Amino acid sequence: MEKKNNSIIYITQDGHNYDNVKRFGIELIFLTEGLTNIFRTNDLINHLKLKLRNFKQSDYLLFSGNSVISSLCLSILFTKFKTVDILIFNSHDKKYCPRQIDLGNLTI
Repeated sequence: MEKKNNSIIYITQDGHNYDNVKRFGIELIFLTEGLTNIFRTNDLINHLKLKLRNFKQSDYLLFSGNSVISSLCLSILFTKFKTVDILIFNSHDKKYCPRQIDLGNLTI
């Protein structure tokens, strides 16, 4: 799967080489950089909401780093969309793979 129109890739945390994801989008946006205090959840949520405000249905969320940050990002996006396209790293193939998470599949 190649890029979808003018997709932007939102990366939850910096710290890796993301050159191999550029085929999925035209721009990389880092949602957090450096050390992030995950215990100040209200501040973190407000920061992530601001960074994700322009996220479009055609964009990708790339999970990297702390799972709290990734969880908050996905939760924020589910307030706006019923599905979110994500990129996850396949350590066997050493590349990122696109997947879609459907909010409807998460109900218990």
